[in-house]
Amino acid sequence: MLELLNMFVLLYFCLVLKHKGERMKKLYLSGEDRKIGGVCGGIGETYDIDPTIVRLCFVFVAIATGLIPMFIGYLVAWAIIPEKPTG
Repeated sequence: MLELLNMFVLLYFCLVLKHKGERMKKLYLSGEDRKIGGVCGGIGETYDIDPTIVRLCFVFVAIATGLIPMFIGYLVAWAIIPEKPTG
């Protein structure tokens, strides 16, 4: 479990350093690349990561931690993250 936490901390710092100096991007649900709710697609679009990689990480963490916590987390993210405005 500690290794999983370390992996997420490393990923976070890599993303922060990659976008350092740029204006902060806003997280939206993906309108084009959605399988269920657009959460993983939106994360991928925001951080310039292939959404398939985000989905694979999601599935791996879901299997490693149990399906219910990740399912609840996905539903909460789906409810909280706004839709991408059109125009």
